[in-house]
Amino acid sequence: MPKPTPFHEVLKKKHTVKKLTSLTDTDEAQELQLLFNANNKIKYRKRERELGLLGKQFRVTKGIVYEMQDRGETLTIAIHLQVKGHSLTWYFWAPGAIDQYPQTFRDKLYNAAALAHKSVTKGCDLYYRGSNAVHIKLMHDHESESNHNHNHYRLINNQHYTPVDFSQHLLALKQSEIHDEFFALGEIDALCDKFTFFHANWTSKVDRALSLEEEYFAHESQRLEPEDIIELGMFGQQQEPCRINTAELKIDYELARKEITDAIAAIKTDDGTTAQREKAATAVLVLENRLKVVQAEYEELIKFRQIGGSRGLNSAIAPSRQIKGSDSPVVKQSVGMDDTLGKEVPDVPAWAKKLLEEVELAKKKLLASAIERLDNPLQVDIPSDSTNLNVSTIPSPSIVSDVSVLVKTPSPKMVVEVATPLIVTPSVPPKMSVDIPAYQLPLSSSSPSLFESFSVFAQKDKMKAVDASSIRILGVAPIN
Repeated sequence: MPKPTPFHEVLKKKHTVKKLTSLTDTDEAQELQLLFNANNKIKYRKRERELGLLGKQFRVTKGIVYEMQDRGETLTIAIHLQVKGHSLTWYFWAPGAIDQYPQTFRDKLYNAAALAHKSVTKGCDLYYRGSNAVHIKLMHDHESESNHNHNHYRLINNQHYTPVDFSQHLLALKQSEIHDEFFALGEIDALCDKFTFFHANWTSKVDRALSLEEEYFAHESQRLEPEDIIELGMFGQQQEPCRINTAELKIDYELARKEITDAIAAIKTDDGTTAQREKAATAVLVLENRLKVVQAEYEELIKFRQIGGSRGLNSAIAPSRQIKGSDSPVVKQSVGMDDTLGKEVPDVPAWAKKLLEEVELAKKKLLASAIERLDNPLQVDIPSDSTNLNVSTIPSPSIVSDVSVLVKTPSPKMVVEVATPLIVTPSVPPKMSVDIPAYQLPLSSSSPSLFESFSVFAQKDKMKAVDASSIRILGVAPIN
């Protein structure tokens, strides 16, 4: 019996746009392909910029570098709207033509939708994109949808869309300057009515053991793997806090500044011996530098969030993991994607106490909802007075020459057992285990893939070098 299908509608208006013909056999495309294969992001971007000044354009799709040339071709594009769980998605539907038309055209709708989404009470300004293995199961119905340019607009704590959330997003778009270009007269009101009817049927359990929604998420195609939970535990906090209350942030910022300025004022630099005065002057200098750091952190966070509403996070690792059965290649190298913000996600600083609380709470809820969708459900205990997730189950390693690595994540706490084939030498025993704090793992959008991270740190602990692609997850267990 086929699984139920989430809400999916096609807008009435079609769009004819310029197609940029994609070529792989030009000298410039092949030059960039070599840099891409070498995973040399800096030289790749530098050379791409140089060629851009000469009027040349390039894209990378599934690990292949294409030079894009305007040869007078056009494309007909339809706009699709989908709602799955906590994600509302706008697609530019053009089979076989992903990235082959101007980004400026897509940004008209993307940016208008981002602005409209600020009117959604439970809306979020950022979403974690991550690997294809995670992204497709969290935000798409099936893998082929990701072969069309698209963008997502999520709700807080992965709450599922209701007609209220949907209407807030759509009705705000109705007031935008791009409305007439993308929507027919009365179309938005009709879409709101359609979703209201769909949602009532989707969530109803009248004469049913499971609602259509529950049946859908119970389907094998929607189940998560332990690797997905690990990835979300390591990187998912990038999308939090969902929204920044600038008034609360400023209060914490001013308190941090006052604490430093009070400490500076308490230091006496003109009393005592010469050595004591020099020591006091050094302490003042350190605190003044700290004051500059706090100010820079505050300004960076505010600036980042001003542009954060229309792009996903950590898309650099997208092709590093694919869903089971995918025909798409695993590609470890990446120079970024269409939906990346183009910069690192700033950390929430230690002085921003309210934001840190929100990040921890949101991460707990993210992992709790993800664990419920595991293919082989684990026993999960979430104490009401703790942010720890205690997950119980550990399969035994089946390969005698495995190295078992225990990776502890700071919050929520989990232990993940990972196995990597070991090249045994007389100085290295067939089995060993190491604790690696997750905070040591690279968390930026430009970091290696999840599995490469494990490999890198395994090597730092003097294990033999391993092929990152051969790492496999053995299980998850509670931290004692």
